[in-house]
Amino acid sequence: MSTEILSVIQPKIAVLVPCYNEEAAIADVVTGFAAALPSARIYVYDNNSSDRTREVAAAAGQLCAASPCRARAMSCAACSRI
Repeated sequence: MSTEILSVIQPKIAVLVPCYNEEAAIADVVTGFAAALPSARIYVYDNNSSDRTREVAAAAGQLCAASPCRARAMSCAACSRI
């Protein structure tokens, strides 16, 4: 693709982060992705964690959805409507 076309077409990037009980690490994960891919939308899918993973991810400014189950594939499929 030529650089002229790329300057007109802005590719859209989404980062999907399934997680389970990652309260201690999720803020660093989402801020790291945000720094590396500033134009990307970052979606955190909480797999029914028993800690504060969802709250910490939301406080980091990321879109977060909770899955009723703990299967990672099911989390992304069940919550893909964010």
